[in-house]
Amino acid sequence: MNKNEKIILSFSKRYQSRKIYPAAVILANHGSETNIDKSGHVPNNLSPQLKVKLGVLGILGKRSKFGNFIGSCAEIRASNKILNNNPTLSTNRIIFSNAYRPRTMQIVPKCQNCQRTF
Repeated sequence: MNKNEKIILSFSKRYQSRKIYPAAVILANHGSETNIDKSGHVPNNLSPQLKVKLGVLGILGKRSKFGNFIGSCAEIRASNKILNNNPTLSTNRIIFSNAYRPRTMQIVPKCQNCQRTF
């Protein structure tokens, strides 16, 4: 298990210990920048790169044809800060840890929305 996996597992366990159960938590990384976040509402300050990619899927905050809400995934929220700090960075340059479900500590597979975005 690498350093990032240890960090995200520790982060997940903190949610679990407080009995807060987001669908998933994940760590996003690019170079020296790292950000951890959970699934939830679409970020207010969504990066231009994510606006373009997610716009292809449909309306932000609404279900895509793949079933998940567009822009609400942990991957979107975790990568957003990094992408806002790097306006020319492509979304496919972000590296993610495994996503974990804090309630069960199981790995959550990447949804179709995120597969198409990253």
